[in-house]
Amino acid sequence: MSNDDPPPNAPATATTKSGVLVWFSNFNNLVTSFGAIVASIAAIYSTLNKSKIERIESQVKQLDLRTKTEQSSRDYADIFIKQVLSEDKIKTSEKRVQALLSILNIVAQASGNEEGRSNAKTRAMTPVVLALLLGEPGGVTQMDESYE
Repeated sequence: MSNDDPPPNAPATATTKSGVLVWFSNFNNLVTSFGAIVASIAAIYSTLNKSKIERIESQVKQLDLRTKTEQSSRDYADIFIKQVLSEDKIKTSEKRVQALLSILNIVAQASGNEEGRSNAKTRAMTPVVLALLLGEPGGVTQMDESYE
């Protein structure tokens, strides 16, 4: 009999206990590996979701900027509609429709543009066009030579 052999009277539970411990140890390793795999998959999905969210946020910011830019063109046109075309003598003018179309062109350009912008020259020329259409050429002399 060698030193490694259990004594003949020794209970068999010593071998069974070490077998159960080995089994639990292997099971623990398996569960830990499975948990690591699940965590890795979750990290990958999190990264993908983050990039999608950033892309959506970028598009929302672009839409907000476009909306604000387009609104600026509307506000600019609204100044002329409310302050110039609302006067009594202009309401009866034959040129009122042409003046109104000239102003609404700014809004149409803004809504038709990808960035929501109207043409700067069109905006600059609007007072000149209105002054000439409505028979007020003296208003043109108050503007500078670059129509600003």
